[in-house]
Amino acid sequence: MIDARISSATITRLKRFTAAGLLAAMGFLGTGHFAHAAAPQGTLTGTVKTLTAGTTTPINAIKITDFGTAEITNTNDIKIKIPSTVNAKWDTSDTTATLTQPAVTGVVNTTVTYADSGRTLILDVTTSFANSEFVEVSGLSYIPFAASSAVALTWAIDGATYLAGNANTALTVIPEPQLTSSITLGGNSVVGTAGSTTLLLTPPFALAANDTIVWTMPTNINVPQGAITVASQTLAGGGVFTCTGVNATRVITCTTDGVITADVAGNIVLSGITSIFVAVTGNVADLTINSVTAGSGADIALDTTTAVTATTAGVMTSTNVVPGGTTVGTTNTATVTFTTVNSIAADGNVKITFGSGFVLTSVASTDMACSTLTGGTTATTVSGQTVILTRTTGDVEVAGAQTCTIAHVINPVTAGTTGTYTISTTNSADAIVDSDAAVTADTMFAASGTSNSEATSTPLTYDIALSAPDVASAYDAGDAITITWSTNGGTGAVAAVNLDYSTDGGVTFTSIVTGTTNDGSYIWTAPSISAQSVTIRAQATDLLTVLDTDTSDAFSIGTEAEATEDTETPVEDVDTTAGSTTLLPTGTYFRGESWSTVYYVDGTTRRPFLDAQTFFTYADNFDAVIETSDDYLANFTIGTPMLPKAGTVLVKIQSVNNVYVLGEDGELRWITSEALAVSMYGGVWADYVIDVPVTAWGHFTFGTDITSIADVAVDLTIIQTRNALNSK
Repeated sequence: MIDARISSATITRLKRFTAAGLLAAMGFLGTGHFAHAAAPQGTLTGTVKTLTAGTTTPINAIKITDFGTAEITNTNDIKIKIPSTVNAKWDTSDTTATLTQPAVTGVVNTTVTYADSGRTLILDVTTSFANSEFVEVSGLSYIPFAASSAVALTWAIDGATYLAGNANTALTVIPEPQLTSSITLGGNSVVGTAGSTTLLLTPPFALAANDTIVWTMPTNINVPQGAITVASQTLAGGGVFTCTGVNATRVITCTTDGVITADVAGNIVLSGITSIFVAVTGNVADLTINSVTAGSGADIALDTTTAVTATTAGVMTSTNVVPGGTTVGTTNTATVTFTTVNSIAADGNVKITFGSGFVLTSVASTDMACSTLTGGTTATTVSGQTVILTRTTGDVEVAGAQTCTIAHVINPVTAGTTGTYTISTTNSADAIVDSDAAVTADTMFAASGTSNSEATSTPLTYDIALSAPDVASAYDAGDAITITWSTNGGTGAVAAVNLDYSTDGGVTFTSIVTGTTNDGSYIWTAPSISAQSVTIRAQATDLLTVLDTDTSDAFSIGTEAEATEDTETPVEDVDTTAGSTTLLPTGTYFRGESWSTVYYVDGTTRRPFLDAQTFFTYADNFDAVIETSDDYLANFTIGTPMLPKAGTVLVKIQSVNNVYVLGEDGELRWITSEALAVSMYGGVWADYVIDVPVTAWGHFTFGTDITSIADVAVDLTIIQTRNALNSK
């Protein structure tokens, strides 16, 4: 409740009636005949006012003039009304107002009264005055709430109401002030787990008894029906909250039995609220404070951005995926076991995600069956590396142990670890309820005379080595360049090869071809570029995972004379003393003698490394960094900062939990789930994540989100852990 009291009793001069004015006011005309008094035609004027919700502001001033030919007598009242379309009312705690009146002996009574639930102010006239005089009222206060369009005040004499005659009397009510609030889940942020829900807020004004705080929880939260236990509260003022919930709409209403102090942060802690499926951090868009004293529970404060804690999956136990055999490339039936902590919905799903090497294209619509699920029908679908069992009109399956089988699963064609599995249950909207994203991996073995399960079998290895072009080569745009390679150095067969080229020493790459057949050579038409140092990158791949990588010697395209060993000036022979204008070649690392910042030469620009961690994604140590005179730095203009090298790390911004794959040219692609990260990088995926300073975030671009391991090629031969980078 807002209590703004402005009271004063200032009686000023009233104009004295002139004889002519009095006669005119009484209706006597010059002919000597009595004329009927005309209806009042008063005009209400004043200063434009904006009613700010949650505050009281005096109106200075409202002036009533031009009463027409009628005389205002001591039997009249003057009324000033806020229309019902305005979300405001007069502050009825004000019992006096400041008045300025004509210079006559009588006055208007300064003790005011109110009607219409506080919308109408009544001034009692205790003397008579005529149309040439005026009444001015100031020092009035009002209580606004919620939003409304601009309107005009009205005034009345003896019940006759008139719209204001001057636009300056318009009152505008603006939206109520924003609350400062947040909703934090405790242990109940884990689906199905008990815990406390804490509403933290700072009321922008005081609350009175029976005022309420109301909000709607997100769809992933279960709100009990009826009374909700208030475990504790710290809001100041002495009022005690009781709270109730509506399960169907998730609306929570907390009502205070006394005063809550304004502008003091505090909380209300509730029990009995649980999360029912996984959801990322969201907002409550309708947290409001409603004031009974402001007018029938009026909405007088709002927060549309109340942050709510993200929820995570219930933690499955006793999880396992057991292939029917561990020989590479064989088809078998996998057995899946798990124990849920929450029930499985009658129309919910069971999802099993296999490592990238498994082939699931042969899994048919009836190939997954869960013998422990009761009632209804099921259908099997495959999405990427995930097999999905969808239930229809079954029974709600209470939490407990489950067993499922999946037929026609083809083992990876390469020996070694399968990578961890993920088992999840979801609701009908495919939101995760329970999950284990790190189910123990299996080991696949090459077919031989030994048992498939014999531990002495040796996992396959892979190798790729480029042999052409070499450093002595020089080409013009349009030339046919033969790229040759060998994959004979490993024990495993390489199915395909990716080829890319770089003109900046491997900072960025441009694709030549993806997934070309591993036949040892590829004819590439040289692009229309002029580059002194071009390198080719070859990646051995099984079309899903990069198995090995090699990079060619540097050669030139479009600048043949500059690329040969005879004409190229060695880096160590470049004069970098003060006054020299000879530029270091692209790809060189250097720094000034008095400065610690290391730069990358990119033509005529020097691009700074923001930190040592970023530098070590390109080099193993500082031995390759050339020290120059400080004056020599001026030969280069400052370029954009160097970002971590593509493919060498995963990145996230400080204070934000999203993890991204780092691609060429600083492109970031969000890994949309932890299960996906495990499938792509293994159980130690988090060790590859580095924090990027907020100041560098604007230099990245954002690509499409990664929702399947097939969305991006992962090269585990070049990725580095955070600890490895920091220890260099």
